[in-house]
Amino acid sequence: MQERYVDLSAIENSAHFLPLDVFDDGELETRTPEEWLGSGEGVSTARAWDFVTDQFQRCEVLCEFKLKERHYHVRWLHNDERSNIHRLYILFDSEDPFSFVHRLSVAMANRKEAELLMRYNFYIDCMPMDEVTPMDSDQMHRIVSSCLSTKQLKSLLSKAATTSLMEEIGMEYSRTLNKITFQHHLRSSVHMGQRLLLPDMDPKVLEQTPKLAPWFGVIQTPEHNFPESFSSFSFYFLGTKREVIETLQHVKKECEKIESLRLFHMIGAKNLRLEEFEAQQENIIKNNSVLLKETWTHEVKAQVIAGLTKVGKGWFNLLESRKEAYEFGKLKRCLCLVNYIMQDSLKALAHTSFKEYLEFVDKRCWWDLQVTAPSKVIVKDPRTDVVYESGAKVPPPALFQMDFLSARENFKYSSSPLELEKGIIEVFDDALLLLQDINQVEPLVMPHLFSHLATIPCLASVTEKEEWVQAHKRRLKLIMLRVQQQMDAYRATFDEYLPFLRLNIAEYLDQFRSDAKSPQDIKKAVLFHMEEAKAVMENIPESIHLGTINLNLGKTRQFLLDKHRDLEKGLLEVLSTRARSQCTDIANAFTKMNNRLRTQPKTVEELTDLEEFSNQVPQKMKDLSVDIETLAAQYAILDEFRTSLSADDFHLKWNVIGWPKKMVESLAECKDKVEKEKEKFKEEMSEQ
Repeated sequence: MQERYVDLSAIENSAHFLPLDVFDDGELETRTPEEWLGSGEGVSTARAWDFVTDQFQRCEVLCEFKLKERHYHVRWLHNDERSNIHRLYILFDSEDPFSFVHRLSVAMANRKEAELLMRYNFYIDCMPMDEVTPMDSDQMHRIVSSCLSTKQLKSLLSKAATTSLMEEIGMEYSRTLNKITFQHHLRSSVHMGQRLLLPDMDPKVLEQTPKLAPWFGVIQTPEHNFPESFSSFSFYFLGTKREVIETLQHVKKECEKIESLRLFHMIGAKNLRLEEFEAQQENIIKNNSVLLKETWTHEVKAQVIAGLTKVGKGWFNLLESRKEAYEFGKLKRCLCLVNYIMQDSLKALAHTSFKEYLEFVDKRCWWDLQVTAPSKVIVKDPRTDVVYESGAKVPPPALFQMDFLSARENFKYSSSPLELEKGIIEVFDDALLLLQDINQVEPLVMPHLFSHLATIPCLASVTEKEEWVQAHKRRLKLIMLRVQQQMDAYRATFDEYLPFLRLNIAEYLDQFRSDAKSPQDIKKAVLFHMEEAKAVMENIPESIHLGTINLNLGKTRQFLLDKHRDLEKGLLEVLSTRARSQCTDIANAFTKMNNRLRTQPKTVEELTDLEEFSNQVPQKMKDLSVDIETLAAQYAILDEFRTSLSADDFHLKWNVIGWPKKMVESLAECKDKVEKEKEKFKEEMSEQ
């Protein structure tokens, strides 16, 4: 820049009231945006002017390019921030620095010239017109007479309109006189231009003398033999016949229809599953295949035959049977031109369609994603810096609809990131394959000359080996790699649920079936799973927007909820089973004691045993009462969680609770029976 005398401080300076990028000359651009970005797979390194630090800084130029504004989206390497920078201020690493400096210096020179002219004309506009001699009446009369010299002008221009125009002409006349005066003083005074900030004003710029009109409206050419040149030109020129020109026009119209096609379906904002997206694209590709390989070629063939049949014999004879005459004639050149027109249309269709497909995927898939929790996702549009936070502003519709599922050992997406990339690339490849094997028109129009060919020659088309095609595929893969990273980042938020996902319900419940776990332990476990189920409902939404994907979390959410509820139910079932077992044991113990108390002694020894047993019953009842209290605590837990008991368990529970009262009654009856039997045995002994 020092060699070219480029002052960097002039890029943004208060002395300049016009922005520099307005005067950028786009004709000095050496490459297209795709070429600048393609070599770096969508991201190129460069140096750009940072308006914050007022110096060139290292940066990465991203894929976003606004054609009308000529702005690129860059990421500064020194602070990781992003900005939209005009192309004029970006020096790519692969760019010739001298070309960049030349472009920058041209813009500065153009701005300087524009500012000088604006300031110059502003001074003239501000000069007073009161003392300027106006046009006299004769001059004004001659102007009006010239303007109204025809009947049409007299009928169109009213008196008010004529007066308004003359006022405008008079003002322009006075301004011209002021301009002459200003130029005279500017030339006569050396320091006047410097005082008025008009240094180095070129007199040609000041005078702005228009070019004189030429005497002849033709371009002079050197001497030459016109008949010979015209004869040679006519021999090679195809437009010597009106029918040929019309035929080529019809062919061009058919080709323009093809150029207006699109190889991909990119209309609509509906979320699609990957299978639906592939089916949709496959359907339009198949329709276009039929259109290109059958309808289009036959239409062009029909136009050529219909147009050239009228010519008859001669250079464009469609019935020509001699191969040598055809090879050196105009008909072959005409049909070759038709092939070239068709090939140009195919390439134009390919360039437009693949570029729009890349922009479509980029627009729908290139997002900045910040993930902190399953329900907290911030989506940012890097093109507009608009932020969409989950639960707040509704973001644009995602490209794909997907389910988040729970597998045996991990969580997964219904379509993996690799399947997404494969689907996007396969659609691209299928469309590229569609453009191959399209027959040339030449063998179709002249089949009698090409019958010896085993296969019909095909039009040359775009192949995957072309650099711009490979650059598009690299960009698509880069976009899908970014999507894969974002999907992995969101799936990582579910790592806290992995231990619970891998938990074996049967093994977990077996731990609580042992006596080591008390009813209170079971209650704590049930409460824990109830709280966890509540947390799942609060922290995992039904669906969430991830920029590229609208993710349905309902199945995973319901699975975790169901598993927690199954564990709650299983734990209460364990407690219910334990209570049932204890009930049975206690009931059996009471039944055994009751049966013993109700036995009828036949001998004195049996009476003595019964009396001793009845004396032990109160202590045994006391021991069983402790078990009944423990049992009641278990049933209280079951009642707290509103666990319904079966009819048998319900009767068993209240049967156990009622046994102490029954035993008291049985014990009293047993003691009466023992006293009576004692008296009976005493009477029998006294009789003996």
